[in-house]
Parts: sequence; structure tokens; C-alpha cells
Amino acid sequence: MILVCEPICRGFDHVIFNAALLETICMAYPSKPVHFYGEESHLQQVRAHIGDQRSFNILWQPIELPPSYATLFSRLSMEFKLISHLLSVAEANTNNNIVLTNIRISILMAIKFFLKFVNRKALIQIIIHHRLNSLNRIRSYNPFMRFTPFKIALTMGSNKKIQYIFLEESIRIRFQSILPSFKGNVAVLEHPVVPEQQGDHIMPFAQPFRFGFLGRTIREKGFDSYLQLASEIKDKLPGRAEFHVIGFVPDGQSKFEMNSLDVPPLQTPLDRKQYVYGLKRLHFVCLPYKDHYQLSPSGVLLDAVAFKKPLIASRLPIFEDLFHQYGDIGYLFDDEAELCDIIKKIIQEANAQRYMDQVINLKKLRLERHPRFLSDKYRNICSHFSRESREVRPDPSNSSFQ
Repeated sequence: MILVCEPICRGFDHVIFNAALLETICMAYPSKPVHFYGEESHLQQVRAHIGDQRSFNILWQPIELPPSYATLFSRLSMEFKLISHLLSVAEANTNNNIVLTNIRISILMAIKFFLKFVNRKALIQIIIHHRLNSLNRIRSYNPFMRFTPFKIALTMGSNKKIQYIFLEESIRIRFQSILPSFKGNVAVLEHPVVPEQQGDHIMPFAQPFRFGFLGRTIREKGFDSYLQLASEIKDKLPGRAEFHVIGFVPDGQSKFEMNSLDVPPLQTPLDRKQYVYGLKRLHFVCLPYKDHYQLSPSGVLLDAVAFKKPLIASRLPIFEDLFHQYGDIGYLFDDEAELCDIIKKIIQEANAQRYMDQVINLKKLRLERHPRFLSDKYRNICSHFSRESREVRPDPSNSSFQ
């Protein structure tokens, strides 16, 4: 039995990733039943995306998560109970492996506590999403706030029974440049693509060319740059390009002027059918991301890959790595001026052959992010973790809070 838990997300949040991860685990260990713990509406949506035929060996375990308005102490109480329950189930079934598909500081502290004082045998894998960005922040001089950054939670206590899994190699490299003592405790399992979400329809390469921004309209993802781009292109090359937003405006988001958009964002999150419909109609996906994504994977990136939409992306390591591995899958840019030049060149040259070559390269990338392809790698990661955890080696933890 393998225990997999989503301890944070509700509803549709991270559904696509968790569905793909579950398929990867099931393909890696087809003879083992998998128990997936999560908030009930989240479980329902993950199950719907996997489908009953492929999820026959998954047992769905609804759990209660702390409400979004919960105080720190009430959240800690519920999270400690959750970790305690998972460890008890693992121990009762002589199974020492638990996979957490998400993490926050309080959950990591609970894990460290139980591994030190209660269950010293369990092996826990933690998937790292966006929590690492705090590693670049300056520590607070407030003596209470000094214990909250993720770096403190990572380095305090023991990590010998914990394996941190990153979703892109570039993020692992950046992480280890910040915490070089973490070596045997880290692994990379590339962000998978859900088989059911792959699309083979290719838009006819003709004007008006459709460029798209996906997901939440926030500055970290470069939404302000995208709006500026749309305004400039519409002014200089009217009628030859469309700019779509397949996403929504988060609560509390500052107001943007969106008159240059052909398809503006919604005020509430899209359901998956709306999102896929909008994505299929695009020629290119724009990813003008900021430095926030030095240490964060991108689900939007994998959506573009799944539907073979060439990328127009900031020159960040997560994108550069893919261009290095798979060749021409779109365009990289260093600043807003270069971004605008790229769009103008695409429109003016209308190079259909290059576009088809990009689509073909994306198809290869998509194939290598399929759960079946990644399942062997995941099995090897587990074997290495189990072997490493039994060996005597220096622990990367640092209890001196340096």
C-alpha cells in the first residue's frame, strides 16, 4: 500500500498535477493499492480526471482540512492530527512510505516532530511546488518571525527519513546552491502531463495569430507585461493578432487596463472545460514570468506542452532547460522590448514550417512527461531513497538556525 496525501488544496486547485502524479505512482507500482487522502471535492475532481478505468487500485480517503481563515494554532492542531493518522496507518500496514503532494511550514514541522519523537521508521516523500521562494527572502529581525521561513523548517531537526522531490532539474540546482548540504535527500521527478488532457488538434497557422496568457492575472506571472505587449502590437499591427487571457482575476488583485485584450479574464476561476476550450484556440502561449519562478514549477507550462502550443517565455532556467533538451519549442526573451520584437516577427514572417517544427518538438517533450515514461524514474527514486535512508551518512539538517 502507498499513502498519498494532498494536505492543502481544495476543489480544482492542483487537480491536474495530482491526477498525473497518481497515475505515475500507480504505473510504477501496479500491484500496490494506493490510498489518496484529500479534501472531498478535490478527490472527486481528481478521480474524474483519471477515470474509473485507470483508478481501479486507488482508494479515495476524504479528510478535513483547516479552513482558510483558521488561526495558526487551530491549523497546527488539525495538521498534527493528519500527520499522526497517516503515520499510524502506514505503521499498521507495515508500510513506511508516505507521499505528500504539497507542503507548508506547519506541516513540515509536524512531520519533523513525529519522526523524532513518535515514528522513527517512516519514509516520507514531499513534492515541492512554490514554497521555496521564501529561501531568497531576507530573514526578519523579529525573534518570533525568525522561525517561520521555510529555510528554518527545512534545516531544523532531522531530514534522514524525508526526501524532497522537485518538479524541474533547474529548481533542484537552484535549491542546492542555497542549501548545498542537501544532497542525498533530494530528487527530481519532472512535472507530469495527464494523458486525458493531451490535445492533438492544431490550429491552422493563419492570421489573426492568437497569443494567450494562462491562469491567474498576477504580476509575478508578468500579466502587466502581457497587457503592454497587447497594446503595442494592436497599435502597430492592427487586425493581425489577438490576445487572449484564459484565466481569472484573483481576489484583491490590483486593477489593470484590459481594453487591448480580445478575450479578457473572468472574475472567477474557470472550470476545466472552459480552460481547455480557450487553450485549444491559441497558436502560442505567453509566459512572461518574473524571478518568482526561479524556484517554482509551472502547471501552465505543462498545459501548453499537453496541447502542443509553442512557448514565448522569459529566459528563466525552467524554460531554458526545456529549450536546451528539446530544441526549438518557441521563443525566449530577456526583456519586454525583445518580447515585442518576437511577436512582430512571428506575425510578419508567418513561418508555418517553423511553427510545425515547434509543435513536433513539443510532442516529443509531451511524450517524455507522460506518467508511463516517468513511472520508471519514480520507482528508481523510491529505491534510491530507501537505500539511502538505511545508510549512515551526514544529515543535511542544521539545528543552529544559521
